[in-house]
Amino acid sequence: MKDIIGGTVESEAERLSLTRKLIDEITKGRNLSEIFSILYSSLSEVVPYDRIGLALLDDRKEKLTMVEVRSNFPLYLGKGYSASIKNSSLYHVIEHAAPRIISDLREYYSKKPESLSTALILKEGMLSSLTLPLISNGNPIGVIFFSSVKRNVYNNSHESFLKQIAGIMSYVIEKNLLLDEVKKAKSYLENILKYSADAILVLDRNHKILTWNQGAVNIFGYTENEVISEGAEILIPEERIKTNELDEIKRLVEKDGSVTNYETERMTKDGSKISVSITSTLIRDKSGKIIGRSSIIRDITKIKMLEEENLHKQRLAAIGEMATVVAHEIKNPLAGINSAMHVLSESLPENSGAKQIVGEVNTLVNRLDRIVKQLLIYSKPYRLNKMQIDLRDLIDRVASLFGEEATGKRINYRTTVDIDQLIFCDPNIVEQILVNLIKNSVEAVDEEGHVEIFAEMRPPFLFISVRDTGMGIREEDMQKIFQPFFTTKSVGTGLGLSICQKLASIHRGYVRLFSKRGIGTTVEVFLGLQ
Repeated sequence: MKDIIGGTVESEAERLSLTRKLIDEITKGRNLSEIFSILYSSLSEVVPYDRIGLALLDDRKEKLTMVEVRSNFPLYLGKGYSASIKNSSLYHVIEHAAPRIISDLREYYSKKPESLSTALILKEGMLSSLTLPLISNGNPIGVIFFSSVKRNVYNNSHESFLKQIAGIMSYVIEKNLLLDEVKKAKSYLENILKYSADAILVLDRNHKILTWNQGAVNIFGYTENEVISEGAEILIPEERIKTNELDEIKRLVEKDGSVTNYETERMTKDGSKISVSITSTLIRDKSGKIIGRSSIIRDITKIKMLEEENLHKQRLAAIGEMATVVAHEIKNPLAGINSAMHVLSESLPENSGAKQIVGEVNTLVNRLDRIVKQLLIYSKPYRLNKMQIDLRDLIDRVASLFGEEATGKRINYRTTVDIDQLIFCDPNIVEQILVNLIKNSVEAVDEEGHVEIFAEMRPPFLFISVRDTGMGIREEDMQKIFQPFFTTKSVGTGLGLSICQKLASIHRGYVRLFSKRGIGTTVEVFLGLQ
């Protein structure tokens, strides 16, 4: 190793060559560690040293941490070593951007025996040092150390040249810090994109899908390969394609720059409709030209269902209160009319026209009485009364109530109870549900159809289904089928399914209905047994 720092043409050429080499390596995109290695292997032709270390300040400018170090001797103060700059001689170097030369480290340590870093450097065999501040945008970011195993090595000529080297290293550090920030930001955004529960899409101006994250896979069921470069129309229900909804969203985004919480419906891969909330933002290129839009799509199906359920419960509560009042007001007059008709009928001759009219009135009164009873069942509070029952026996007993009508229509009954033990449940609730469902099925079948009743255990539920081969329910009526007083029959109260739903919820369960026009209807009942 030779020291040729001085004023000769040869030494100046050496310094320029080294500086140019470092700059060339920087332009190649070398990182800090690579540039530091090149510096350590090349600088020995110009500056004497046996060790070079580089330490950076933390964000609070309170600690220095060694991030790079190379030495010809064993290291004791290595990479990762950290120390406070408070009450340290390095504080002056950093705060005032003033280089520091220590010609004799042993003498320096005798005056500052509390300096652990000096003790470690001495243990490595170093006897002199030159420390220079690293400055970025006018602010200190760290220091670079040059050390030698000889005393009185460094002078002002070294300091002057190494300031240039410190400037180059400051630039490299600044560039690497910026790259680190970019990588962190990129990683952060990629994690948001990858792990977001919401679907995050980018569409071009023709609605072609350009990006598709894992949230989109989870919500819609399509893999990335299945949708990239495809039109977003694959996600749009047919009725919304007809209204040109995609073009309308595009128009709003390009007009206002964004659309927030736009609620609509979308289609999944399996053909299911889901409710979604869309927030879409305009994307421009560097010249300001519109190139597409990003969209965050949130599945709000469950939220909408809960909102509708809550609204439904409020409606039911209001209807229940009204039904109670109406039923009590009608019940007593009906009883009086029924008694009067009975007395009048007794006083009329048999086969008279008047007696026939009275009989028809009695039939209508009895129908009104059944309606009142259903209103009271629907509106009154109910307390569970569970007991052990034979479900097969209960189903057979209820089915027999409609045996005559079923026989008249030549309906084929089939009952399957895949349960061998007694069931602990409320028999009144089960009976009332079965009465309503079997009655609906028998009435729905015209001639020579089928009514199937099936029951099994699906822990923690008792499962009962009633299926018929009637005409089924129109699609436009499906949303209203559980609403009180809604009926598709020429006669009936429209309370049967509402009562079933209410009784099932009391039994910690629920009701589902599936129907297709011309095929038939299946009603599934789940009753909680715990």
